[in-house]
Amino acid sequence: MQMDDDQLELTLTLDVESVRLLYNSVCFHLDKWSGGAPTEQESLISMKSFLYAAILEHNFHDNK
Repeated sequence: MQMDDDQLELTLTLDVESVRLLYNSVCFHLDKWSGGAPTEQESLISMKSFLYAAILEHNFHDNK
């Protein structure tokens, strides 16, 4: 783990079920969005896309 004043950098190892759980949690949070900092919503949208891409990548390699 590396940390400076503005940013935290982590490396995680997750199984695909954990990635799906995170994806579903982010989707739920976005669906129930009640407003707030636009940067938070933008970060959630980016995280949703990243997690979905990870799931698609797993599915592609798992079906070979």
